[in-house]
Amino acid sequence: MFQNLINDLGREYESFKKVFRTGKLADAYAELNGFNDDKSNLLKAFVLILLKKTGKALEYLGKLDASKIDFIEKDIYFELMGFCYNEEHNKLEATKYYLKSLEINPDNFYSRYNLTNIYLENKNYKNAYQNLLILNEMEPEDKAIITNLEKVKKFI
Repeated sequence: MFQNLINDLGREYESFKKVFRTGKLADAYAELNGFNDDKSNLLKAFVLILLKKTGKALEYLGKLDASKIDFIEKDIYFELMGFCYNEEHNKLEATKYYLKSLEINPDNFYSRYNLTNIYLENKNYKNAYQNLLILNEMEPEDKAIITNLEKVKKFI
């Protein structure tokens, strides 16, 4: 998904694309410093997430107006917000954003998977089980999902 966004960037982002493709993420982030628009804020957040600097990524994601985003799917935006909050150990905010993501796209696997892990951490077995059933439909061969389904069944 981000690869498509990066590929579709205009010529003004050519230096960023070139450096990003080398894998030098800190340098790629530096290339974005000359930009201050929604796309660059999303790209800055994405690079920061890859650099495991989710607190700083949240600052850039927070600058975006979700109602006006048209260069990525809105559920992905909310998924990224949830991911960053989860990494920052703010499970309440992470849950809120994963649920927003799933309202828009109930088939967002990563939002559902990460939300399920939060439910499991909080011993909310009923909601974890419901989500595991859906995840199992999406990925019936995933052994971790099957194992978790069996474990959670014992608690409900």
